Amino acid sequence: MSSAGVVCQTPDCPNPERNRYLIYVARRHGVPVCTTLADTTAAALALATATGTR
Repeated sequence: MSSAGVVCQTPDCPNPERNRYLIYVARRHGVPVCTTLADTTAAALALATATGTR
């Protein structure tokens, strides 16, 4: 089982300052950080396909 994930931070987030640390940690660990739902979905599907997760 993988512990991989994808983070989505939209530009219109009500309080983006709260997510700075989450984004920092995600990038530090190589987790994709996306800004749209479409990009987040594509990244999650690509990750699931690459790891064989269903």
